[in-house]
Amino acid sequence: MGVDYLVRVKATARFTSRYGTSQLLKHWVSVGQSTHLRGSLFDHDHACTGTIYLIWEPGQAEAWCLFTNIPRHIGRYYAVRWWQEQSFRDLKSAGWHWPTSHLNCPQCMERLILALAIAYAFCYLHWRAGLAAAISSPH
Repeated sequence: MGVDYLVRVKATARFTSRYGTSQLLKHWVSVGQSTHLRGSLFDHDHACTGTIYLIWEPGQAEAWCLFTNIPRHIGRYYAVRWWQEQSFRDLKSAGWHWPTSHLNCPQCMERLILALAIAYAFCYLHWRAGLAAAISSPH
């Protein structure tokens, strides 16, 4: 179909390398390692062929298991996606709670989301400026 994808899958999913080795994703990588393999995900009847990226940073509870059909995709692309999702979560439910406005008018909702986005950007820039000042000041 010509659709590119990059998805995170559970570490308990079964992966079979192109050389025929088959095991759960969690057994392909250890803490502090990253690797990528070509092969198929899931069992023989439902197999998807592609590249799996396994990235397990020290201090993380588990590895990122990223599956894609584009070999050049790596963890930083997923990290950007994660940052975007967290930002949307902040706008929606974790901080600004815009669904509690109970607005039904699309134009009113657009204006509210615009105001929230501007406020969010202001808060972010203010935080960054404070962080930069804290880093550059002598202790």
